[in-house]
Amino acid sequence: MDIESTIIHQTYELADLINQSEEMEIYKKYQKLLDQDTQVMELKKNLNKAKILFDEAQRFGHFHPNYHEAKEKVEKVITELDQLPVVMNFKQAEEELDSLLYLVSKTIAHSVSPSILVPKDDGISSGSSCGVGSCNSCGISSSCAI
Repeated sequence: MDIESTIIHQTYELADLINQSEEMEIYKKYQKLLDQDTQVMELKKNLNKAKILFDEAQRFGHFHPNYHEAKEKVEKVITELDQLPVVMNFKQAEEELDSLLYLVSKTIAHSVSPSILVPKDDGISSGSSCGVGSCNSCGISSSCAI
């Protein structure tokens, strides 16, 4: 077995350990609760509808007559979601898992060389789309992690 194969094999073993960690168990637990919560499902539907209206208004910019109304509607639904205990618990679990992954990445990188740059650990990673995840791309919110 060559060195690359060994590294890949051991990487999968490390991934298995992470998948068995308490952080991952808690994350999966809250992900399941989030996916089954009827209030979350309803708010996600409302959020998707609001985003469609906002996307339409955003194409024309601030001059669209419904731009601010559409933006406020999206922000309102995101706020409602963020205030639900199941969402707060999920986000906390997500942050804890992210911290573990950051620690592993940093440890590996700095074990190879102290000069290797490691992405900052800034909590929930920001996405680039405004699906049912982070809303950074439309400028609405920095943490719509559901």
